[in-house]
Amino acid sequence: MTPSRDGDVVPDAALRTRVLAERTAALAARGEAPQRMAVLPPRLVCEVGALLVGLDPALVGSVRAAAAWPTPFVAPGASGRLIGLFAHGGHPYGLADLAALLGAPLPPDDAREAAAHGTMLLLKGRRLALRVERVLGLLALPDAGDGRHGVLPPDGAGPRGEAPAEAGRLVLLLDPLPLLASLDGETAGA
Repeated sequence: MTPSRDGDVVPDAALRTRVLAERTAALAARGEAPQRMAVLPPRLVCEVGALLVGLDPALVGSVRAAAAWPTPFVAPGASGRLIGLFAHGGHPYGLADLAALLGAPLPPDDAREAAAHGTMLLLKGRRLALRVERVLGLLALPDAGDGRHGVLPPDGAGPRGEAPAEAGRLVLLLDPLPLLASLDGETAGA
């Protein structure tokens, strides 16, 4: 495990993969004028652990800071991908940690903390919310050229409206629906 720039512990393999992908994209883009790079349709760019992930905004019904949601029930010892349950509009919803769905381990002591912080993305047509660290915004990303990544533009708004420090970082273009299929039969804390 390796500490990232923001102090989070990142699996070495994930860090190597991210660094290699960023370097590959930078080398591939050398000599290209930025205006010639194709621009992808807008994506909801989220911070997920050490990664930036771009989601199709058509999948997301609403985005709320965890503090604006009812406190999720987290079973003692919960450490799986489904970290909690909460009620919304009179219906039960599951709370899945997107970093855990992507393979990052979630220590048992951190499940309750994770469920209470970050940002929740309520998915359309599902009784499920995804927890991410933060949402950078709905951004049109230049294509990194590999079909799986975009590049965070320097003019993307940061959390307080400033240019993000992450400008130029790769954004993984992700369809979370196949990952969510792996939750079938899983319960919070099981």
